[in-house]
Formats: sequence, structure tokens, C-alpha cells
Amino acid sequence: MTQWFLPLAVCVLLTACGRQVSIVDPNATEASGDTPTENPVVGVTTNPPEPTPEPTPEPTPDPTPEPTPEPTPEPEPEPEPEPEPEPAPEPAEASVRLLSPDTLTDIAGVGTVTPVLVATDGDVIQFNCCDTDNAYSAVVPLNTQGAWTGAIVWQSAQGASAVDLIRAELSLSNLADLSDVLNITPDTYQRSIDTDGDGVSNLTELVLGTSPFNASDASTDFLSATVQIPRVSANAVPSIDGDAGNYVPGTTEFAGEWGNAVRLDRSGNRLSIDNLMFTATGDVRATENHHWLALHDGSWLYLLIVIDDDGEHHFDSREVLKPWRDDSMEIFVDGDNSQLPQYDGTDDFSAHIALLDSLVGGVNSSTNANPKVFKSVNSVPLPAGLVFATGPSKGPMSPLDDPATAIRQDVYEVAIRLTDVNIAIGRTFGFELQFSDDDDAGDRDAKWGWFHSAGNSSDNDFTWRDPRFMGRVVLLP
Repeated sequence: MTQWFLPLAVCVLLTACGRQVSIVDPNATEASGDTPTENPVVGVTTNPPEPTPEPTPEPTPDPTPEPTPEPTPEPEPEPEPEPEPEPAPEPAEASVRLLSPDTLTDIAGVGTVTPVLVATDGDVIQFNCCDTDNAYSAVVPLNTQGAWTGAIVWQSAQGASAVDLIRAELSLSNLADLSDVLNITPDTYQRSIDTDGDGVSNLTELVLGTSPFNASDASTDFLSATVQIPRVSANAVPSIDGDAGNYVPGTTEFAGEWGNAVRLDRSGNRLSIDNLMFTATGDVRATENHHWLALHDGSWLYLLIVIDDDGEHHFDSREVLKPWRDDSMEIFVDGDNSQLPQYDGTDDFSAHIALLDSLVGGVNSSTNANPKVFKSVNSVPLPAGLVFATGPSKGPMSPLDDPATAIRQDVYEVAIRLTDVNIAIGRTFGFELQFSDDDDAGDRDAKWGWFHSAGNSSDNDFTWRDPRFMGRVVLLP
């Protein structure tokens, strides 16, 4: 076999082509009988290329499961915008009307009185006078709730100054539609305004002719009274019927028609009729609940006397002109407080009022056909303006007794016309209350007094002949 050598360059070229080449004799054939394939490059033949095996595909990994997404929280709702505040309403106002209190306009010495409204912030609102009903009127500014708070003050012009006389604190609401007269009852007013602090109210100083701006000229007469009796309006006075009602539970105070009456003296002591002047031989007395109350309306003095009795009531018809021997009340008045050692025959008054109307009992009243009331031997005649009614066992229950066995107390209700006994508002007058107790239908067994001193002998009994044994009281304007 002839061997051929290809140039190195060709070999290199073919090798670079990456194929293995056999160099053979052109005239030789393969034993297999296959027809060789002509090589167009150099006329050599090559075997057909072995098929290139398909590359084995890499196994596809299982896909990684996608992570389950966390649930997205619902977004918080946007807060609703705050509503725009409504603009504050314009302050409203109301027209109000006011009548003069009858407990002020009939008092001599106070001059012309007019009202003002004083708000809690100090603003003063003047009233205009007057309409056909004689009512004062004013325009009141209201707050956003339609209300006004302050006081009504009645004043008297004294030169260049205005003197506050009486005052009523007020908290008024729902006034926007108000056009009627303010319903301020006279007893609502405070009457004790005292500008100069001398213990005498401005109102009383004008009545007495002293200055409410000068503490050094206070009336010594007025200040000498141990009891000051308040004034109420004429439509608030008690009925004189012998039925005073009961105490306020847990107290010895009254409500209702006697609720405004004085029951304490200026030192705060109860107006007790607790000075035991004397007793019958062998009669032993324990603490008893006797006391009195009083008020006035400018024309009449009203008295309530409560006697803590044991229920033994007697009236001796054989001694009808000696009422002191039986259950009875004795009233003493020295109208001008002259304090003479004997009754002056002018305004020194003393009277006995029997508890019972007859031997068999019954209410003693000035409206009875034959009322049992007697003047004392030294007294001026009984005044025409003397009204009374007794209430045997019609009073309140005694707070000193066992509730299981307690009985109702006795009461005396009395009204005396001021002009009949020369009592003037703001001026002291002599006054005393005493009562006799009869438990056995014989002579009296004990006598008690409010102002008279205590004692242990029937000789200890002077007021019926000597007015100096009366206490001093005064009616407030």
C-alpha cells in the first residue's frame, strides 16, 4: 500500500475541525462492500459521522412551592372627620316684670324704693318703672342655656348713695319666653343687710332714723331687745284655730304656717317657758317642754305657745273669775316699754286665757259665744283686736316622752292687733308669757314663766303688778 502524506497544514486544519481522518489507498475497498464517499476537499473519502448523541436532559427539580402569603390586614377605616362645631348662638335676652313686696312699701321712713338685678359677675341691670299693673320691667341677658343667676335687690336712695334694703338670691332658667311677673314671694327676701356692721339692719336704721353707713349711731333701744320677731307677708300668716300641726320629725321645730316664726333669742337660746316660779306643796316637777314662737305682718302680732302637759285639764266653774287657779295662759305687754314700777293705765296690758271652754272641756276661742278670757286687775281694758283659739291635746307630740305612751301637747294660738296695744315696728316693747297648771281640779299646782325668774314660793309672782318683770322684744321691719 502506497502511503500519502498530506501537508502539515492540512492536517492541522482537519484536526482543528475536530474530526479523525484515515488516509487510505484510493484503489482499495473495504471488505464490507460499502461505497465510499468522495471527499470533495482533497479527493479523499471519509466515513459518515457518527450521530451525536442527544444530551441527557438534566432532571427538572420539583418546583419549590410558593410560600402562602400572609393575609393582608384590612386597612383601618379612616376616622370620620370631626364635625365642625356649630357656632355659639348669640346670647338671648328676656323681658321680666317685678312687683314691689308688700312687706317693704308700707314701712315709714324708708323713702322711695326701686329694684335692681345684680348678676353673679357684678353686672347691675336697672329696672324701668312702671306699667299699668305698677310692675317694674327690665331686659335680662341670658347665657347660652337660657338662664340668669344673681339677685334682686331693693334699694332706697339716700342722698347720692343707694342703700340696699332687702335681697333675694335667684337662679332663673327658661326665661327666653318669659313675659309675666316674676313670682318672688315677699318672705323670700333677706332683710338683715347691715352695711356698717353695727348689728342693726339697713332697713331698721332707716325706720329708726339712724345711718346705715355709721356704726357709732346704732339704736341702743333696738339692740336691748333679747328677741327679734320677723315679719311675713299678710298672705303667709297662720290661721288662729288651735291646730298648730306637728313638729318636723326629729326636731322641736315647726314647718308650714309657723315655719318662719322666731323660736330662738338673739343668743341662740330656745324661747322656753322653763322658769318654774313656784309649785304647790309636795308637787315635784321634771324637765318639761314649754316654749313659744312669734311673727308679725306689720299689723298683727302672732303667738304660738306650746305647753307640755300630762293630759290633766281642769276648769273650775265656781272660780270663773280666777282663771289662774286652772290651766291657763297669761300674756303681758308694755307697749312703749316704759318699765314703770306699776301699770301706767295707757298701754300696759295683761290677760288670762283659759285652756278649756267649760267644765266638760272644749276649745276656748274668741269666736265662741262666751270666750273665757279675762283682763288682769291692773291692765288696760282688753283690746278689741285680740283673737285666740286653744288646742287641748291638739299640739305636737312631746319629744321628751316615750313614743309608745306620749300624748299630744296643748297649744294656744293668739293674734293681737299692734295698734291696740301701742306696739311700733323697730321699737322695743315689754313682753312676758306665763302659764298655770292644774292637775287636780283644785288650786293651781305650778306656775311657769319665760322671763320671770324661777323660785319656790307663791310670793315669787310679780309681773301682774310690776311691768319691770317683763322681757324686751322688738318687731323687725
